[in-house]
Amino acid sequence: MNMLLLMILRIITSLAVIIAGGAKLMRAKPLVAQFYDFHFSLEIMYLIGAVEIVGALALWIPGLTLWAFSGLVCL
Repeated sequence: MNMLLLMILRIITSLAVIIAGGAKLMRAKPLVAQFYDFHFSLEIMYLIGAVEIVGALALWIPGLTLWAFSGLVCL
């Protein structure tokens, strides 16, 4: 039961983070406006989007799962 719960959590988390990172990399208009409101450049938005996608993929590498979850929480 614990492994099933962990797998479901991993799937939901990775899908949500991939969608969020992909939206940043595809320059979704609301996100661009939000980053401009915070006085961040688009390069920072691209960097965060790429880090989110790499973190979501790292969730599936057995040795990096805990580190990936920790890193994504910090984002």
